[in-house]
Amino acid sequence: MDEFYRQQANRKLNFNEISGEVDAIISSIKKDKDSALLSYTNEFDNNQLSQERLKLDKNMLSKSTENISKELLSSLKYAHDRILAYHKS
Repeated sequence: MDEFYRQQANRKLNFNEISGEVDAIISSIKKDKDSALLSYTNEFDNNQLSQERLKLDKNMLSKSTENISKELLSSLKYAHDRILAYHKS
């Protein structure tokens, strides 16, 4: 593993090239929204996800909230509210 880190530290990155690639990905996601995001997720994470597989059943979601601590549920609700407020502003 040390060799991996050594190689990464010595690697010369072309930030202009990387920046261009990142800009292309962001533009694609802005344009094609969820379908682009799903495509990149499958490409970079080596997945075979579909929009159907990402949908949550309301019963499953309800049951999953029963299996977590009150503190975690409270934190998730707080994060949810902050994210909504950010996007509305």
